[in-house]
Amino acid sequence: MKNRILSMLLPVVIVSTLLSACGTSSQTGTTDSSGAEKTETAADKGTVASRELRMSLPVPEGTDSYNQAVTVKEYIETKTNGELTVTIYPANTLGDWTQVFDELMMGSIDMAISNSPDTYNPILGVVSLGYLTYDYDNCRKVFAPDSFLSQEVAKAMEEIGIKFFGFSFSGFDGIGTRNEIQNATEVGADKNCLIRVPSLDGVKYPAEYLGFRTSSIPYTDTYSSIQTGVVDGWVGAPPYQHYLGFRDVENYYYAYNSLQETFNCMMSMSTWDTLSEEQRTIVREAMELAASTSIDDAEKGDQLYMKMMEEEGITVVQFDSDQLEAFATAVRENVWPKLASLYGEEFMAQLNESLK
Repeated sequence: MKNRILSMLLPVVIVSTLLSACGTSSQTGTTDSSGAEKTETAADKGTVASRELRMSLPVPEGTDSYNQAVTVKEYIETKTNGELTVTIYPANTLGDWTQVFDELMMGSIDMAISNSPDTYNPILGVVSLGYLTYDYDNCRKVFAPDSFLSQEVAKAMEEIGIKFFGFSFSGFDGIGTRNEIQNATEVGADKNCLIRVPSLDGVKYPAEYLGFRTSSIPYTDTYSSIQTGVVDGWVGAPPYQHYLGFRDVENYYYAYNSLQETFNCMMSMSTWDTLSEEQRTIVREAMELAASTSIDDAEKGDQLYMKMMEEEGITVVQFDSDQLEAFATAVRENVWPKLASLYGEEFMAQLNESLK
């Protein structure tokens, strides 16, 4: 009998427990003016659950680009009162930059300050063009939000599902060598120097036009190749990378500024389309702020690491603006026509006109 009574009471206890639990949820029962009960949600009370945005970076913590990403994160989270939160994944944690770009297109990654491959449109790789810019003031002009280049890249990205906010500049490439370069300021004169270059025509052709012999050995072999004399030096990174990774094998550093190390500030269009107008404004402001301050950050960083190289006993050779402009003009006039078929004759003509 006792067991029978317990079995009859058990469903009542369960139902009472469930009703009690429902009373502690974010919904509370109230009545409207007619006396009918209505449901009040958390949104009615003015509280909104936060939404996480995932941001990918190819660089590690401590770099200027990482610090810019932190600025973006803090700006978005503060201005949206926590409605949007940003989680930063540095050092290719979510995959290499080509994979990240594909995932931005698909919407599985929300944001990135990273490279863009030219697989889908050659214009997306134009930032790897030698002497696209040549000093920091020129960089501010070429990478301005309303510049021809910015507008063209924005259009190219939008066509494949990515929102472009601007360029994040991280420094100018120089040439580090074991021995002194001959005829350093003379365009076309033999430099008596074999340097490692990335396997990009936009980098290789300008270096050869300046007077260098080139080799496209893998980057991972560069240090040992300089150490053993297989090559005399290399180009392909700003001063910080020469200092941090190669100061033991470099005796000279020449600030030719032949290539601009540049990332893109991007968001998946799938994510962008789901944001409110207010949230879009905040995200745009945050990303444009990162882009606009990047050139100042890069200029300070380049000068800092060149000074540190000098303190290590490395001879640092810097060229003035007139010399840099002469290098750039010569390359644009004599090398860029060879690359017109890659980017398109019309685009290259418009680009050249925009740089005047």
